Amino acid sequence: MAGIWDALRTRQTSSVAVTVRPHPSRHLLSTAKPPPALPSLKRSPQKTLLLALLGATGLSLLAATATLTPAPLAVPPGWPAPTLPADNPLTREGIELGKLLFADKRLSARHRQNCINCHREPLAFSDGQVFSTGADGIQGLRSSPPIFNQAWHPSFGWDGIRPRLRDQALAAITNEIEMHAAPATVEADLNKDETLRARFATVFSSPEITMERIGLALEQFMLSISAYESKYDRVLRGDAAFTPDEQLGHDLFHALPDHASGRRGAGCFQCHPGPLFSDFAFRNNGLDRVFADNGRSDVTKLPDDLGKFKTPSLRNVAITAPYMHNGRFGTLELAVAHYSGGIRHSATLAPELAALPANGYALTTEEQSALVAFLKTLTETSLTR
Repeated sequence: MAGIWDALRTRQTSSVAVTVRPHPSRHLLSTAKPPPALPSLKRSPQKTLLLALLGATGLSLLAATATLTPAPLAVPPGWPAPTLPADNPLTREGIELGKLLFADKRLSARHRQNCINCHREPLAFSDGQVFSTGADGIQGLRSSPPIFNQAWHPSFGWDGIRPRLRDQALAAITNEIEMHAAPATVEADLNKDETLRARFATVFSSPEITMERIGLALEQFMLSISAYESKYDRVLRGDAAFTPDEQLGHDLFHALPDHASGRRGAGCFQCHPGPLFSDFAFRNNGLDRVFADNGRSDVTKLPDDLGKFKTPSLRNVAITAPYMHNGRFGTLELAVAHYSGGIRHSATLAPELAALPANGYALTTEEQSALVAFLKTLTETSLTR
């Protein structure tokens, strides 16, 4: 991976404040009482040598930490502040280590696959499959979601089961239908690699490779993956212009239908608002009346959450087929058509959809094509910076 950062584009970060998630074990040192004065001790030569060695070790650890290069997350103008973990600040070295681990097959059982198997950058870090196949040849029950703009996600997984990205990464490594690796085996295998241990020493000030540190490095890499340079963004800046079809799709996306005035609209903005094109709330979007997958309800144990899944971002939606949590629709055209006649009503259907007539938004074929054209303007081919 040497030299990968030389190829990355440098982007200006805005002055937007970044929200930092505090670590529960972190305390404010300023509130602690000063320790009592220690009595004067006569040191033996052995004690003096030991203290000198400890002091040198401490200085070397501080020096290692000081050499890390901060990698602040770019926040485009008008975007909300991201939420970053206080105990895992982004550094260039940490991100590069995470990228190496993302491609390392030693994180899986019998070294059969790596994270890239299910998360490929040309597909916005999705995999193009209805259900991904794990290291043991077993298919999962949900489509692999793309990975970008993770710093704005309040939770992770289709059902939001994990509050931290590092936990999501480690769960994929150990899950029996995903990479199915034993933590002790992963640690033993990686600790045989002196080159990798040296990289861990750079990032973490000591060479030991542990699952916790693997999770932290993967978290840094995945937090660095960002999408904010599509044609849509260039249009907003005045550097590009929509075609007539794209403009019509844009207008439909951001409008509600009004039968009295004759206004046409697809209402997409209700669930996919703002620059992130999602509010990351959990919704039942009318795929089924009876649920083979309970979704959010399996996490909350609430009947009102049956069939609800996290609303995905529509950025890069043109390259992340198949669509929905279960890969129901193979094309973007089919996914758009679902909302004009395919919505199935149930007790937990999203209120935005439950209020519609039986034929949903009833978009014409031309309007659906225009909406697809607009959604394609949200595509971005390079997501690592």
